[in-house]
Amino acid sequence: MVFRLNENGSRDTSFNGGYTLVRSTDGSSPIRLESLDIHGDGVLVGGALTDTSFNGDAYLKRFNQIGQVDTSFGKGGTVIIPNGSDGRTSVITSVSVGGNGLIVASGESNKGGASEGLIAVFNATGSYNLIFNKGQPLYDDFSLNLKFSTCVFQQNKKIIVTGSGDGYLIAARYDLDGSLDLTFGERGWVVFHSIGISRVRSSELTVDNKIVVLEGGPAAVRYLG
Repeated sequence: MVFRLNENGSRDTSFNGGYTLVRSTDGSSPIRLESLDIHGDGVLVGGALTDTSFNGDAYLKRFNQIGQVDTSFGKGGTVIIPNGSDGRTSVITSVSVGGNGLIVASGESNKGGASEGLIAVFNATGSYNLIFNKGQPLYDDFSLNLKFSTCVFQQNKKIIVTGSGDGYLIAARYDLDGSLDLTFGERGWVVFHSIGISRVRSSELTVDNKIVVLEGGPAAVRYLG
């Protein structure tokens, strides 16, 4: 369910009466929602279509400014990153819309019991951007059991993703073609060794282009951009 409130906290009834229910295309598949961002005059939500496992196919849906499904986006308002026949299960945990209209979605994908970081970039209409990874979702495993939690655009030229691996937190930077930016941390990614088991919960850019990462434990970590 997606709510929209007025400035004074009252329900904005112009948005489908104040809220809209998020359903799968067939109306029968359970949905896990994990992310939201403003997309022009509408709203993007992301997550997963679930099946017998916790996650299924990664999933994006767009609602217009009056809270109705935007049927011009993707296929009937929905973009699905299919898992194919290799037994993957995936989920989108973060969505970020750039000033250039591009949409980056990040998350995690499980294959054979191990996790990989998931990134996909779409045009404003919901079609795959052909420059990023040749129009395909990117599954990265530069760290063991990698899970991407958040993503942000950096000056519309770079993609910052943050997440976790086995026992540590990670920030990585990608160019718009899907390659790791080797000027960031010398190998495209940097590591913060966490105390105990923790996960990234949020990340934002400051006005002077620094990256602030919030972990689920007692610390906030800042990386220079």
